[in-house]
Amino acid sequence: MAAAVAGFPPDIPTAVGILLLDGAVGTRIVAKYFDSGAFADLKAENAFEKRVFKKARAAPTGDDAEVAIVDEYTCVYRTVNDLVAVVVGEGSENELLLEAALDAILSALELLLKKGVVKAQVYKFLPRVLLSIDEVLDAGMILSLSPSGVADRVMLKGAVPEALSSYSEFTVRSAFEKAREIASKQFGNAQ
Repeated sequence: MAAAVAGFPPDIPTAVGILLLDGAVGTRIVAKYFDSGAFADLKAENAFEKRVFKKARAAPTGDDAEVAIVDEYTCVYRTVNDLVAVVVGEGSENELLLEAALDAILSALELLLKKGVVKAQVYKFLPRVLLSIDEVLDAGMILSLSPSGVADRVMLKGAVPEALSSYSEFTVRSAFEKAREIASKQFGNAQ
């Protein structure tokens, strides 16, 4: 069934979606579904999320991820502070790979969010959260499981040459070099 997600071959590990739910009431904070045919509409997604939250709330709390089957989907979830983080896969998907993806996302968020993975920080740094999810799960395909690599790519580390101190210097220097190049061509051709 994993082949149904975004048309990938069955041997490529994929996720149907990822959820960050409010740990107190189970409402959606972040939800990204990669299989457009998984749920009919927003109402069906919300109902599914409530069933997942009900299972997560009934499970013992701890550092380990838990696995549950909800509506024939494999759900790997972990309660983190005031959040419930869930990676959803097809029923036949390997739960260890889904757990690895969940761990990579949560560990990257630990590196990226100033005060830990809590609801307030997720809201404050939502672009970082979404980029982290995209770095680990691209269209549902599990791409990266390295939290530090994900965090580096989200923060664009290595994008600015080491000799430069900032993006603004990089941009200003680029503009001057381009202007100098154009001017030398124009004056060089006029002579």
